[in-house]
Amino acid sequence: MGAWILPLLGVAPYAPEGIEQAKKQTAQAIQIFENHLQDKRYLVADRLTLADLFCAGLVSFGFAKVFDKVWRARFPCFTAWYEMTTALDMYRAVVPNIVMVDTALGPPHPSMRGSYTADD
Repeated sequence: MGAWILPLLGVAPYAPEGIEQAKKQTAQAIQIFENHLQDKRYLVADRLTLADLFCAGLVSFGFAKVFDKVWRARFPCFTAWYEMTTALDMYRAVVPNIVMVDTALGPPHPSMRGSYTADD
């Protein structure tokens, strides 16, 4: 997911083909969650565990930056799980404002693109 988002923010080298590859890899990984959540409410057990809280935190950047309405429609079970988990009082005590973008970030403005070297 970072390989998709960071170039769009201008903090990593931007290459359209790299973004497309990262989008595909992210979708493949999230599809695993989607399949699992088809008939389950939680990731690991039949109740909330640290896995749910931890994973929701890990994917929150995606929901805030690139998992837009169109993307979320492709993964309804995963999105419902995320919404359920992030709505919990214990989650909101740490992250009070949950952001879900309507439209994904687009390519960075040329002025955002840095001068990167092979060492980056």
